[in-house]
Amino acid sequence: AVNNYEQAVASRLVPLKAIELLPFVKAYAQLNRIDEAVSLTSKAFEKSAETKASFCQMWQDVLKENPGILLSSVETVYNSQNCSTLEP
Repeated sequence: AVNNYEQAVASRLVPLKAIELLPFVKAYAQLNRIDEAVSLTSKAFEKSAETKASFCQMWQDVLKENPGILLSSVETVYNSQNCSTLEP
């Protein structure tokens, strides 16, 4: 998924909807490329606030599945302002 995203960026393709970034955010997070995942999440939030619930759920799931990821490393996007629940 990450390779596909990076190829799309190199080809100057952009998502039509913010939710289209979700699988790429998750892929980056699962590869422990947290900075990229957080950056894409921020872009999604800027594009559409309506996607926040989906991204917050994804971050909650990723943090549960990967306890080595520190909450502090994702708190710029996974926080009480963006997400109603913060149980990693």
